[in-house]
Amino acid sequence: MTHRSAFVVAAMLATGVVQAQAPAARTAVPARRVVVAVRPLARGAILAAGDVALRDTALALRAPLLADTTELVGAALRRVVQAGEPLRAGDLAPAVSVRGGDTVTAELARDGVRLTLRATALRHAAVGAAVPLRTLIGGRRLTGTVVSRTHVRLD
Repeated sequence: MTHRSAFVVAAMLATGVVQAQAPAARTAVPARRVVVAVRPLARGAILAAGDVALRDTALALRAPLLADTTELVGAALRRVVQAGEPLRAGDLAPAVSVRGGDTVTAELARDGVRLTLRATALRHAAVGAAVPLRTLIGGRRLTGTVVSRTHVRLD
């Protein structure tokens, strides 16, 4: 502000043309614990336990931020994340448990009878997702639900 403009503002205040006002009070954003990246992470990176941590933050973001690290290990990132940046639910894709070409144990359980067989997964799939299979003996095609990295439940 120049000397002349400061003089004009002072004169306006003195004559009542302009009323002095206190600066607007900022609304306080409560601090909350959120999951942040410990180091820069690339898109497609599979999260390990040391990649994320809980930190207190007072960010006022509209997107829901993650507040629990227990379910994150093994999930894949859908975008680049910088160190200290909070993670949102939309930033993560389910971790691929079974990869196409992996040999898995397929299990069918009915009425107290349990049948297991070895099969090859025909595409990548996460836990809880459907995956097409081809049996190792006979080459029959089946579809099951991924239970773990080596186990598929037949429906």
